[in-house]
Amino acid sequence: MAKGDTAEQQEFFEKRVRPLLVRHCYECHSGASNEVKGGLRLDSRQAAQQGGDSGPAVVPGKAAESLLLSAVRHEGLEMPPGRKLSEPEIQSLTEWIESGAFDPRDHPPEAGEVASETFEALYQDRRQWWSLQPIKSSEPPLLDSSPLLNSIDRFIVAKLREKHLELAPPADAVSPRLLCGHGVASDGIATGAVLGRSRFRILGASD
Repeated sequence: MAKGDTAEQQEFFEKRVRPLLVRHCYECHSGASNEVKGGLRLDSRQAAQQGGDSGPAVVPGKAAESLLLSAVRHEGLEMPPGRKLSEPEIQSLTEWIESGAFDPRDHPPEAGEVASETFEALYQDRRQWWSLQPIKSSEPPLLDSSPLLNSIDRFIVAKLREKHLELAPPADAVSPRLLCGHGVASDGIATGAVLGRSRFRILGASD
C-alpha cells in the first residue's frame, strides 16, 4: 500500500483495519467498555497514538515502536487475551502502521455508534459462514477404484484419502445385530433394546 494515496489507504483501513479493531479491541478499549483496560482506547486516531499506561499503541510509520503490534503478537502483553490474531490479521495491522497508519476517526464514537459498528463487523463475519453460502453444483471426485454406492460416497472417500484413511469394508448380511425398540414405561422413561439374529426386529409389532 503506497503512502500518500489517500483513497487506497482509506479503502485499506475500512476493509481490513477498522473491522479488526471493532471485533477484537473495542470490547476492552473503547468508550463503550465497562472498564477501559490499561488506560488504552483504540476507537479514535488520537487515542490510539496517545496510547495507554504502557505507552503509544500506534506510532505511524514505525511498526517496531507500536505497542499494539507487540501486543497482538503476544510479545509480553496479549491482545486479545487468550487468543492470538491470525497471521493475515497481524500483517494487516503491520502494513497499516508502516504505511503511516491512516485513520479517519477524528473523534471517539458514542456508545451507540460502537454497538452499530460491532454489529456490522459481526454481520460481515457471519456472511462468510459455510451455511450461508450459495449452493454450488460440484462434480463428484474421480477415484481410481472402490465399489462406491453413490456419488456422496466418492466425496467421503476423497476426503478420507486426504487424511490417509480408507473406507471401512461393507458389512455382511449377518452383522447388524443390535435392535433398538422404543417404548415408554409407566414412569415415562424410554425403554427397549434387544438382539436380533440376521435382521432388525421391532418390539411390539408382532412379538
